[in-house]
Amino acid sequence: MIALSGDLNIVLREEELVHRFVQATSELLPGRLLSVRLVDPLSLELTLVYATGRLEPGRRESASVSTSALDDAGMDPGPLVARSVRVTDRYELLLSGSRAGFDLALHQAGHFYGILNVEYAEPVTLPNGDHEVVVALSQLLASSLRNAQVLRETQYLREYLEKLLDNANAAIMVVGPDRKVQVVNRALERLVGDTREGLVGRDLLNLLPETERHRVQGIFSAALRREPSSNVEVQVFRKGGGVARLALNTAAILSPEHDVEGVVAVGHDLTEIRELQEKIIQSEKLATLGQFAAGIVHELNNPLTSISVYADYLIKKQEREHRDPADVEKTRRILQGAERILRFTRDLMSYARPSAEEVSRIDLHKALDQALVFCEHLVEESRATVVRDYAENLPPIWVVESQLHQVLINLITNACQAMPDGNGRLVLTTEMGPAGQVVLQVSDNGCGIAAEDLESVFEPFFTTKAEGKGTGLGLSIVKNIVRSHDGHVEVSSEPGCGTTFTVTLSGPRA
Repeated sequence: MIALSGDLNIVLREEELVHRFVQATSELLPGRLLSVRLVDPLSLELTLVYATGRLEPGRRESASVSTSALDDAGMDPGPLVARSVRVTDRYELLLSGSRAGFDLALHQAGHFYGILNVEYAEPVTLPNGDHEVVVALSQLLASSLRNAQVLRETQYLREYLEKLLDNANAAIMVVGPDRKVQVVNRALERLVGDTREGLVGRDLLNLLPETERHRVQGIFSAALRREPSSNVEVQVFRKGGGVARLALNTAAILSPEHDVEGVVAVGHDLTEIRELQEKIIQSEKLATLGQFAAGIVHELNNPLTSISVYADYLIKKQEREHRDPADVEKTRRILQGAERILRFTRDLMSYARPSAEEVSRIDLHKALDQALVFCEHLVEESRATVVRDYAENLPPIWVVESQLHQVLINLITNACQAMPDGNGRLVLTTEMGPAGQVVLQVSDNGCGIAAEDLESVFEPFFTTKAEGKGTGLGLSIVKNIVRSHDGHVEVSSEPGCGTTFTVTLSGPRA
């Protein structure tokens, strides 16, 4: 019995358990014919038949048990009859050549696992003591079947929970009382850019910026005291640099004895939301600054107009009085400077004014020159050389003028910011396309764009610029404007060699 108990290991499959049981029982009780029929504890459908002899025809596919076996087990036959198990008033022989026998219900903890049949070819009289021995053996088999079922259910539940944890959309971690990370899911791995192996075993506080540690320590200690927290915003280090932001919810994990074994933390990623909010705030600042600048421009126009008028008057007067030509030239430069500022302010107000969304015939070359005036300070800062490679006799295009200006300014601005200081080369090229379209190319010899980023450059809020250098909206706006004019924009780039944006717009209307 002790050896049989050791053989019936719960890690064995049902087939192996039954085989070991029948083998050991045949050694204990030689000459007996044995059969084990197992059923599913829930559906009571037959799942396994094992016999040391040949089964009678039609008995392999059915599960039957005598009322005496159910009475010995203290089981109600009703649930079995309602399912697929046949209950007989007397024992029915199962194996060919048998003359007598009995059956036992394999049951444990209220669950029915099957039937054990013991039969005899000769003599007809049952040997003394067999029933008692087999009852003890059957209880051992039923207990092993029950343990195997519990193990399978436990393994399934564990695997199910692991999959549920890993596929959850929220970042989840379990931390022990010693603050060591015990469990993390894939969402948390993605969020912090680290592997499970790199996170498990680390001190929770080492994952956080110094400014967050004291506060999170308080949240963790409160959870250990069974005081949960909800929607506490914290920052977590990212392996590649920077931080991720989480809305954290914590709760204590209790053992079966209701002792605190650790803390589970579930976080909702706020990183993109907070970045978006910051960009919106920055956009609001820019909008406010634009309104403020518009007021300044309006205030500048009056004195600039006076300077322009009086400078023109002085030039004419000096010429009449045949003054020194050098003085006349200086006054002329005053006039030119004032008129230049006036043109710039008028163009700036025109660009900033809300568009009526009306298309008009626009000379692309004039629009490019005007965009260069807007970006003159950027060109000067980068000390870039501007090359105009304009096609001759380029026809006008039908566009919303202010929107075209926005496209050109964005492309020129990006080019200037990407070029090396003092060695930049900005090339503006126009030509006629093969199908009568107007094609514009803005090229630079700057840092270029990595191949993995090329497909994302037109996405909203995507930027390869340093923090604070761009909102990631410029190229998205360019793409939307060009598309609204039935055109398309493409980009080609090689890291370290520069970038070219190609804009194709419809040609002149017939």
